[in-house]
Amino acid sequence: LLVVKAIEALLANAEGNAESNTKDSSAKDTAGSNAKDSTPDAAAAKASYKKLISLLSSKTNDPILLEEAVELIVSTGAVDNVRAYAQTLIAEAKGYLEEAPFDAEARDTLLSMADFFVNRER
Repeated sequence: LLVVKAIEALLANAEGNAESNTKDSSAKDTAGSNAKDSTPDAAAAKASYKKLISLLSSKTNDPILLEEAVELIVSTGAVDNVRAYAQTLIAEAKGYLEEAPFDAEARDTLLSMADFFVNRER
């Protein structure tokens, strides 16, 4: 989901579209040919998109290239968007846990694990 959101954001920016969180990526032109591509931001986003696709499809193990891919993904805001989505899911799951027939210790452990996994950095 993270990579998909990053790619959607880069494509949206490459097309000059301010709406980078759209769920319908099928309407996007993956070739990036659009009259709005002439803006510097659009050109940079298009270059970033191509670089990210290249890095991801290369299946590299090079830590420098992997870090570059991570930086490109982070720059799109996708990490924050996916984290917010995960927090929504965690909040829903916590509601179910409150009603589940677990003892208090098990419930507390599951609740703290949910928070840990969403809030960890790496």
